[in-house]
Amino acid sequence: MTLVGFAAARSCGVTTTVLALARAWTDGGALIAELDAAGGSLALRHDLRPEPGLTTLAAAARRGLSASSISQHCQRLPDGTPVLLGPVGSEQASSALDVLGIRLVAQLDALEELDVLADLGRLDARRSPGALLAAVDHLVLVLRPSLEGVAQARACIEELGIAPQRLAVVCIGDRPYRASEAAAALGAPLVGVLPDDPRAALRLGAPGRDRRSTLVRPALEVAGRLQRAIAQTPQGATSSTSRWARPGPSAQLVEGRR
Repeated sequence: MTLVGFAAARSCGVTTTVLALARAWTDGGALIAELDAAGGSLALRHDLRPEPGLTTLAAAARRGLSASSISQHCQRLPDGTPVLLGPVGSEQASSALDVLGIRLVAQLDALEELDVLADLGRLDARRSPGALLAAVDHLVLVLRPSLEGVAQARACIEELGIAPQRLAVVCIGDRPYRASEAAAALGAPLVGVLPDDPRAALRLGAPGRDRRSTLVRPALEVAGRLQRAIAQTPQGATSSTSRWARPGPSAQLVEGRR
């Protein structure tokens, strides 16, 4: 199946984006993997025990790691979404990711039943798991369309050596600049905009589906564009050479106003 990594240059809603898109993902749904070296937040947010999760998977992986064994360390959010929970603490999270390394990416990519949406957290040259970033074929940058947001994203991309053609952009909100302008400044295609709605974000992962949520329709549109772009990516492309398919007539960019 497909593994898509989500990251940001600053705290701007990576976890919310992953939650929203997991709810909207088609073709059997998606598994959320918290692979943030700074620690996960979903266990606290939904009153779940952090284990089983990434730490127990890392312990088991010392004896070998396979795609079939990953499900044994997953839980479900209250809305039923499967999730590989990351530990709350950064020390535990970093240690688990160091043990698992790129083996985890390979095995998540080999899952047969579900696509995987990986929350990679905040890009940081001192903390980000470079091996994971390099190994993920499909990388989505979550961005606020502001001068500061674009400048920090560009700096992180350069520091980590991420080729712009490896990126696609999802913007949070459409102020103060158009989302398409922000993505163009980074040389990456825009696949959509999610509204900046903290109240709706807090309800993500809860039981039931709130069809009145401002995030539902935009998330469906963004998930659809991402899945179409992934499907159009040349087969056999590697993380160093792959280029996201540019949205065509069936996936028009969503633009905000100044």
